[in-house]
Amino acid sequence: MNPAVSAGASRRRTRAVLQIGLALLAGAAAENAGAAAGAEAPESITVVSDDNYPPYIFRDAGGALRGILPDQWALWEQRTGIHVELLAMDWADAQRVMNEGRADVIDTLFRTPEREQIYDFTPPYALIEVPIYAHRDVAGIVDASSLQGFAIGVKSGDSVIGVLNNQGVDSLREYPSYEAIVR
Repeated sequence: MNPAVSAGASRRRTRAVLQIGLALLAGAAAENAGAAAGAEAPESITVVSDDNYPPYIFRDAGGALRGILPDQWALWEQRTGIHVELLAMDWADAQRVMNEGRADVIDTLFRTPEREQIYDFTPPYALIEVPIYAHRDVAGIVDASSLQGFAIGVKSGDSVIGVLNNQGVDSLREYPSYEAIVR
């Protein structure tokens, strides 16, 4: 999983934000990263993400954002002095907002060849395997291609849609959240 930056954004700003973010993740000071980038750091950035991707990001009972990403972006803001507006929403909406140029960074985006044509990616900060869940009475599900012929629930905008399509699985039912899939 990588944070991704719109290719439509200024390349200088992209490099500055990415290098500052990578420096933070590596434990270096933001001033050094900005100087190394040769670009002036922005005063603020807008980050969009899913709002239902625990443990990375989710809403508590009161609607406040919780999880690894809100904590990580708060620390990034504190260390860099760059204000972060973290906007969490349905995943498909987050991608639309990013594609419309209303955000600088989209977090929790899986890297795919199609997305590489649109975004600049940082190195991954987590390796996440995508599991297949099936009822115990359904036999023969051993990998993605064995899902052919079954109706499969997927989250709208998820990169797994392309993976499944490439495996010949085309009976997909899209849902706005993982919670909606299991209801």
